[in-house]
Amino acid sequence: MEKLPQRWLNKEEQELWRSYLSAWFRLARVLNDDLERNSGFDHLTYEIFVNLSESSTRSLRMTDLAKSVSVNKSRLTYRIGQLEVQGLVSRTECEEDGRGHMCVLTDKGFAILEKAAPHHVQAVLTNFIDAIDSSEVAELISVLNKIAPGVAPQGSCEQ
Repeated sequence: MEKLPQRWLNKEEQELWRSYLSAWFRLARVLNDDLERNSGFDHLTYEIFVNLSESSTRSLRMTDLAKSVSVNKSRLTYRIGQLEVQGLVSRTECEEDGRGHMCVLTDKGFAILEKAAPHHVQAVLTNFIDAIDSSEVAELISVLNKIAPGVAPQGSCEQ
């Protein structure tokens, strides 16, 4: 493979990157801390609950759930195991092919999500949405949607 010449960030790119990191880390910490304080679980658990709740059957194949919450399968399996012990989710074999497993949000898990969601949405509004002018929303959506598909999967960064 041909090695490409090294490229460095110019001053404006460096400022953009550092501003993004600062906003992302602070926002993630604030929202996670808020969820833990007010709901007793972290943002990963909330995202698991939300993704399952948005399915008509409140269930997803484990591989699909891992992709939708952006964690690797082993981390997801560990977390689902914890939630399963608490009765918040259950796992079943896939009826379609018997090879994979489905994760199902239980009634107890759904009730916890329903209780947590209003407060979490308010935290998102206060700490993220309200900081953006309504005229900037569509532009920010467009920019972020350009970035996400191009991000290489873990371990595949090449030059």
